[in-house]
Amino acid sequence: AKGKIASASSENWEGSAANRAFDGDMGSRFESAHGVENVYLEVDLGTAYAIDKVVTHWEFSAAKIYDIQVSDDGEYFTSVWSKNDGFGGMGKIDSVLGGVSGRYVRMQAYERATNWGYSIWELEVYGTMLPTSGPVRLPSGDTYASSENGGLSASNAFDGNLGSRWGSHHGIENVYLQVDLGDVYAIDRVSIHWEFAAAKIYDIQVSDYGDSFTTVWSKTDGVGGMGEIVSVLGGVSGRFVRMQAYERATVWGYSIFEMEVYGQPN
Repeated sequence: AKGKIASASSENWEGSAANRAFDGDMGSRFESAHGVENVYLEVDLGTAYAIDKVVTHWEFSAAKIYDIQVSDDGEYFTSVWSKNDGFGGMGKIDSVLGGVSGRYVRMQAYERATNWGYSIWELEVYGTMLPTSGPVRLPSGDTYASSENGGLSASNAFDGNLGSRWGSHHGIENVYLQVDLGDVYAIDRVSIHWEFAAAKIYDIQVSDYGDSFTTVWSKTDGVGGMGEIVSVLGGVSGRFVRMQAYERATVWGYSIFEMEVYGQPN
């Protein structure tokens, strides 16, 4: 699970964020806020795996009671392994799952073993990738935009909610919206749900490292209110995906309800 998209219901501070438990570095760690019992730490593997085991490297602040849970959709989780006799300083704990299927893996803690929060050096997931029947919506990690108008932040375009939106400042032509998928994928298509304030001219660009982008699809005849536009990419490889706009179709900025990226692991 190294480098995959991670999240947690509680983080003590920026330096102990969820992704620290999936960075392959035993010198960094995830830590939850102190005093909170019900906390989860979760990773999106990007596609379904037959999961053999989960190895949790606990720092001293461990859980007394916790489950390992899996999910196919990131919404409904099933407990597949439990521990109710944890203690502070217990170190590495192996959770043998025997090939259970799932895309999302969660450590769900219920009771602390110490007076602090929960702290994990590394949470490792071992298994075998399962075959997929076709492209799936890929996970969204860090999001960026070269322009954000107030609270209309880049993350709104990747939250799975068509009722929220990203919006750029009005009057600016050259603007990009970008997402880090967390790993390199074969990208099948990008679907953009434009609000009325659309782009007349824009590209879809990809990159493996996030520094140099290649244009893989272009549109030059966009109009205000054009709605959903699907950019078929045919399996192009990339980790970072960018909508690069050059010219507005309206007098406002650019506004996107949702930008969805579909594909399969390379």
